[in-house]
Amino acid sequence: MARMNKRVKAWDAASQEESEPPTNAPPNPSPPPVLEKGELPFFSPSENLLSMPTQEMTHRPGSILKVRLEHFVTYEETEFFPGPNMNMVIGPNGTGKSTIVCAIALGLGGAPGLLGRAKEISEYVKHGKSKATIQIELQNEPTSGNRASTIVITRQITRESNASHWMLNGKASTLKEIQSVVKRFNIQVDNLCQFLPQDKVAEFAEMGPTELLLATQKAAGEADMHAEHSKLILLSKEQKEALKITGSDVAQLEMLRSSR
Repeated sequence: MARMNKRVKAWDAASQEESEPPTNAPPNPSPPPVLEKGELPFFSPSENLLSMPTQEMTHRPGSILKVRLEHFVTYEETEFFPGPNMNMVIGPNGTGKSTIVCAIALGLGGAPGLLGRAKEISEYVKHGKSKATIQIELQNEPTSGNRASTIVITRQITRESNASHWMLNGKASTLKEIQSVVKRFNIQVDNLCQFLPQDKVAEFAEMGPTELLLATQKAAGEADMHAEHSKLILLSKEQKEALKITGSDVAQLEMLRSSR
């Protein structure tokens, strides 16, 4: 019995030593916050942005800095501030994720037909409102001696006239001028390899190898890559035609020689 008591005491002492943390151990981390129903997790800047290298945190020319929507589809008035790296919009069905994508495409000069949804631009005005506004702020190219400025594109949609009024940096503009600015940054809302709307996935899947190659060149290559490739295709066709003509001429000469 005495031996058993000694063993129990020894076991209790050992278990107590294991349960007590060492004096130099780091404090236990705070427990994760308890999220309410429907609430999404939020990561503070100290956990992501501030820990990134400075080079990765800068917005490239053409990057979207801000999206502002007013009376657009389901949104009354809201603003979004995309980061310099990959951005993800997460939420349950019917919360307006696709609406943000539609706004970006339409705000950068895209036509409603690109989205595969409403055919008329007036259908994107919120029900019960007469006008909708899309405002997109882009990072501009650096100017000599100054910090990079920004470009603000505004598209105001009128329900009654089914028309759009464009503004560039607060001044009246045209669709052609907006498209010229967007093209400068190689933004292609009409290229399925760069911008793939939800309702255009089936169309993308039906693209052939040649179409995919050309679309990829336009999306990822330099501005003149597609033009140079098109020139090579044209030269190749001309070469084949020239070879056909040359071949027929050679055959005719052989026939003339054999007839002598």
